Amino acid sequence: MENKLYFGGIPTEPDVNRLIDAFSVDDLKPGTQIAYDETARIINQKVRTYRWKTVTTSWRKKLENDYNIILVCIPESQAFEVLTEPGKVKLSRSKLRSSVRLARRSIDVSGRVNLKALSDEERKNHDFNCNKAASVIASGQLRNTQKQLPTLD
Repeated sequence: MENKLYFGGIPTEPDVNRLIDAFSVDDLKPGTQIAYDETARIINQKVRTYRWKTVTTSWRKKLENDYNIILVCIPESQAFEVLTEPGKVKLSRSKLRSSVRLARRSIDVSGRVNLKALSDEERKNHDFNCNKAASVIASGQLRNTQKQLPTLD
């Protein structure tokens, strides 16, 4: 048997295609659950091994990018679940909350920088980071759909 060296690791595409064939995109309706064990059996890997995680992550990305199907992990039931539209909104909100928390941490760290010790280029990067973090924080504070500014009548 000939050994091949893969610089990016062993390709996931063959295993991802096996999962796509086993779980038809047409059958992946919102709320559908797919057991971790079933995916492991199809790709001939044990659940939670590095290879299983790599392949299932690639599979989930392909479903999301190509078919607008988002699978989330449900640890309590040891399964992936196809998100409903309200589930997608909830996931989006949780991602926004985490990004706002991280942006606040970024601002906190940036506030502790001795600006006199930075070169001009480093200062530009510092200012860029602060502006971007502030934008993320501000966007996370927009909660309602009403006008944010009063009207002048």
